[in-house]
Amino acid sequence: MWLFFWLLLNLKEPIIKFPVISDSLTNGLKIYGYYDNKLPMVRLRVIIKAGSAYDPKEKEGLANLTLNLLLRGTRNFTYSEIYNFVESFGGRLEGYCDHDFAQIEIVTLKNYLDTMFFLLKEVLTAPRFAYEDFIKLKKEIGGQIKTKENFPSYILLKEFLKNFYPPDHPYRHLPEGEINSLEKMAISDIKNFYETYYHPNNYFFILVGDFSFEKVKEKIKELFGNLPKREIPKIEIKSPPFLNKPKMVVIKKSDINQSYILFGWPGPRGNDPDVIPLRVMNFIFGGGALNSRLGKLIREKEGLAYDVGSYFTRRYFPGHLACDLQTAIKNTDYAIDLVLKEIKNLKEKGIKKEELQQAKRFYFGNLPLSIDSYNDKANMIREMAILGLAPNYLSYLISEIKNLTCEKIDEMAKKYLKENFLLIIVSNLEKENLKARDWEIDFIDR
Repeated sequence: MWLFFWLLLNLKEPIIKFPVISDSLTNGLKIYGYYDNKLPMVRLRVIIKAGSAYDPKEKEGLANLTLNLLLRGTRNFTYSEIYNFVESFGGRLEGYCDHDFAQIEIVTLKNYLDTMFFLLKEVLTAPRFAYEDFIKLKKEIGGQIKTKENFPSYILLKEFLKNFYPPDHPYRHLPEGEINSLEKMAISDIKNFYETYYHPNNYFFILVGDFSFEKVKEKIKELFGNLPKREIPKIEIKSPPFLNKPKMVVIKKSDINQSYILFGWPGPRGNDPDVIPLRVMNFIFGGGALNSRLGKLIREKEGLAYDVGSYFTRRYFPGHLACDLQTAIKNTDYAIDLVLKEIKNLKEKGIKKEELQQAKRFYFGNLPLSIDSYNDKANMIREMAILGLAPNYLSYLISEIKNLTCEKIDEMAKKYLKENFLLIIVSNLEKENLKARDWEIDFIDR
């Protein structure tokens, strides 16, 4: 054990090699590859830049519904035939929709990679979009939303987004949308969304595993090279506005015995220069679990919460910085005051040199591990491609972290942890149980 801690304390900045190969076709389709032959398999992804941020107004959840309906059948294959086909070759097929992108992933043995490309071509270019599948899928997603709404953590995040982002902001809703927005959708909305965004110059391939990049490029060119490019509508989103005063929204839920608490502030775009020093500031504040200030104060010293932390979104458009925790209802006010006290302390007194060195050692040791698996590598390539980060970003990240100063971290705390914030609480609290504050306060009884 002592050897582990000695190594941790003496970690030097690592040399990270992340040799991503990239190329593109004349129609704008991009290909990113990372060769790794540890296993005779390939993780194949197609990323479509059409996540829930591109949902039309009052059609929240359309991007997610479109992606999932693509996988419900093509002109030649039914839903079960698609999945049975992939599984018969020892593979796995999954779809996933986020705010910035939609994703289809196939994990396959390397010998069947060409076969999976044929299937992807079928899924992407020959969707069936059957009405009966559309109705069934809407009901399934609506049922999933109803189930999630029983969980306080889901309510917390959903209400946070709704109150944090202004009306019409595309990050204001979760990718699955709302039950009432799903009910408004017609099959024509699916077809229109597909025709608008599913074109080769608006999606790209990621491959990680044992494959030949040149052979893959030729196969993609053979199957997708003749697809025409189309003009893709652009959206531009500004940073969420800062509040004029703190705002607290309490959602009363009578069947729970804890308070679920979430603070939020506006954050930067995922490719903003502030992201790197903000990552380190966040680690010191709450992102470093038990090694963070919030972890040491609220969990270890005060024993108020088992789970407390902070994070910030790294998306294409400006997002948010957040701090969340759960505590006994009777400790709600005290926990809130402790978080605010620690924020004030961080901003007024700054961080200690030892805290910065610990954070640097963490990243020097953790970053190589964070890109170890095929899935990790694919996620990193996706983030770099979506955010437009340079191929040498990881080396740049290490270099920038190495050169960070306490003054730079203090600057981030003052810049982003503003005095005015949004605070969401899901709890079985009565209004009179909270102490009076000079904040804007809303109570919602569920």
